[in-house]
Amino acid sequence: MTDSDFQLETHSVEVEVVLRDRRTLLGCVFLRPAAGKHLGAETLDDRLNESQAFFPVLHETGVPRDALLVGKSAIAYVKAPKPTDDRSRSARSQASEVNVTIQLMGQPPLSGMIYLALPQGRSRTLDWLNTQSTFVPLFVGSHILYLHRDAIQTVRDHNPSITVPPTSSETPNTTRS
Repeated sequence: MTDSDFQLETHSVEVEVVLRDRRTLLGCVFLRPAAGKHLGAETLDDRLNESQAFFPVLHETGVPRDALLVGKSAIAYVKAPKPTDDRSRSARSQASEVNVTIQLMGQPPLSGMIYLALPQGRSRTLDWLNTQSTFVPLFVGSHILYLHRDAIQTVRDHNPSITVPPTSSETPNTTRS
């Protein structure tokens, strides 16, 4: 028996992994032909949000043994082409689209779209942030950025459903001397 007798068929997706220290890794992530949580092939979202702390990225050199094992906790975000499969398009078409700007630690602000597919009464951006997995998807043009939730500092919702009462002259002005 050889090593190839134990290899599974996979498909690759090109990624740009941006680490929290601002270094960038270019390469490919290999995904399995079947996912454990849904019908169809494994997605990058599946791979990033599984419980393992590390995942392999085949470095841009293309040499099979030049894989880096990347610690998920070191990642600010992973950039990949936007999924075009029917399942992904269908999920986005059934969700509310929200324009946001997200500030990650040590990174420039990122603006794009999130899709809220949550139960009635829990469909705010705040609910989305508090119910998502470790990596949350932000759609920017023809790409999807999987942001590590622990790297997010602030989120500006450009069409908020949260209303903040305005300050008024009725609020007492308190100063300390």
